Amino acid sequence: MIEKIKRSSPGVVNLSKAFMDLTNDVVCRAVLGRTYGSSEDGERDFNMILGKLIEMLGKFDVGDFVPWLGWINRVNGVEAQVENVFKMLDEFLEGVLREYRRKKLSDDAVVNFVDALLEFQRESKDSDPVDDDQIKALILDMFAAGTDATFTALEWTMAGLIIHEATSKGTLPRELTQDTNLLCYDIPHGALVLVNCWGISRDLSLWENPNEFLPERFFDTSIDYKGLDFEMIPFESGRRGCSGIAFAMSIYELALSRLVNEFDFGLPNGGRVEDLDMTEAPGIIVHKKSPLLLVPTSC
Repeated sequence: MIEKIKRSSPGVVNLSKAFMDLTNDVVCRAVLGRTYGSSEDGERDFNMILGKLIEMLGKFDVGDFVPWLGWINRVNGVEAQVENVFKMLDEFLEGVLREYRRKKLSDDAVVNFVDALLEFQRESKDSDPVDDDQIKALILDMFAAGTDATFTALEWTMAGLIIHEATSKGTLPRELTQDTNLLCYDIPHGALVLVNCWGISRDLSLWENPNEFLPERFFDTSIDYKGLDFEMIPFESGRRGCSGIAFAMSIYELALSRLVNEFDFGLPNGGRVEDLDMTEAPGIIVHKKSPLLLVPTSC
């Protein structure tokens, strides 16, 4: 990524695409044992499918709120779009499994995630073995959790650093085990409880100016992001904490530190940082609505 940006300097660079390519390549290497070059149709197709999947998951579905109005999705085309996206996704993952079943591993070959899953399936003596749909679901989990969320965090952080130039140099689902009363509310046994991470991170009793981009607030504090300090739980906590925390932070910290160390960034055509579009796009993961286009200059 750094070398591509250097070759593009001093032209305009689409950092949103660069971050997506980076996270996709890293996850591809871990899951599939190889990366897809940016010129290959496979990567473009999968990025497109994954993007559509995330978009569909975040769309308003009237049937979710008023079940008897679910027929509207058949009229407005949402149901057909969902079926089309999942058909494309299933065909892609089927192709991955076919490719790996044809491949023969040498004794010194590095085993990746898909290799391990297929080997487990072959050698399982369980009466109810892992089937292909379960393997495809696990592969999708790795891509959906490992690419989009990390790329989005990099995108928003870099946008924040551009606006605040001086600075640069989830939820916990649980089920109640018994009836309880909380703050005068009767909550029945079996109810799903969601911890309001959004509210915690904006609590004025915990954070001064919580809506401001102030990374220096963490300089002289022991508060960490690993789930032990409940003032800040971006990766959730406990048994339902994100299992990919180390993986995500390795990509996030390395990419961000290299960018800040190697380049100074400005807006195209001498634009003012105050005019940088920070509009959010709808979806289950909140991207910037417009790509992050910047002009890099080597330090």
